[in-house]
Amino acid sequence: MSLSSRVMNKSEEKIRKHWLFSTISLLILYPIALFAFLAALSEGVHIPEDALIEPLAYAFTGLFSLWLIWHCAYRKYGTGMLGFWLIVSPFKQLASIVEALKEPCNGWTIAFIALGIGVFLWWYLLSLKMRKVNKSIQSRLAQKKVQSEQVTS
Repeated sequence: MSLSSRVMNKSEEKIRKHWLFSTISLLILYPIALFAFLAALSEGVHIPEDALIEPLAYAFTGLFSLWLIWHCAYRKYGTGMLGFWLIVSPFKQLASIVEALKEPCNGWTIAFIALGIGVFLWWYLLSLKMRKVNKSIQSRLAQKKVQSEQVTS
């Protein structure tokens, strides 16, 4: 019997799996899709070269961010790094939206921004649930540790 099956119920496992998928979507898949969108858009319109590099850079930094948040929040049942992301990420998301809207936008651009907001909100809500699940798991693990110490004493 694995540690996860001893400390989590099916609902918690489902939340954690959905959170992991949403995190991968937000930190890796969305920046890559944005890069592909900008590359396709640049065929007929002049787009500065740095506009294509930025989403790719986000994808690469997303890999490190993904590993860090996976390790702290998913693998170790932590809440500190997740709490940090829950505080910082809305400001980062808002800054990205403001930056994107500074440029002239067409319908596709607005749709892509809306998609990004949707993915972010999906991740954010699942992250709130994930933090609650991890707090619950930490509490149960602490209780089990106290019980095992009492038995050995």
